[in-house]
Amino acid sequence: MVSVQLKVRAPGAKTFLQVIRARYGANTHKVYVFYALLTNVIVTANSMLG
Repeated sequence: MVSVQLKVRAPGAKTFLQVIRARYGANTHKVYVFYALLTNVIVTANSMLG
């Protein structure tokens, strides 16, 4: 049910960031991209230290 709604609201979207951009606009998309990159850096650093 959720995937059908996502295909209607954000056709062609393959990632959650593309869904965010289609649903909420470019400014919100930029914020989520920043937080996603920050999270990836933190996880990578923790993996390298661990």
